[in-house]
Amino acid sequence: MKNKIIATITVIALIITVGIVGNMDRKMMEQELVWENSIQALQMEQEKIQANIETTQAILKDTEERSLAQGILISEIWERMHLDFFLAAEAGELE
Repeated sequence: MKNKIIATITVIALIITVGIVGNMDRKMMEQELVWENSIQALQMEQEKIQANIETTQAILKDTEERSLAQGILISEIWERMHLDFFLAAEAGELE
């Protein structure tokens, strides 16, 4: 009788232990899945940010090139105005 009680308690303890370990394993797997999804979301966000940086750099480069071209054009217009002014002055057309 005593052995049957010990065996029954041992079986019950073993079943409870297996249940607890199985539950812990399931929770650990769920947590790993959450971490994996979190990492993937961060990687996707990082890729978006990198794409935005590259786009912004391209826009900045284009803007700098346009600004330089406009600066050169303004300089050429300024030089042409001075040249026209001096030619008009030499021809006596300013008076």
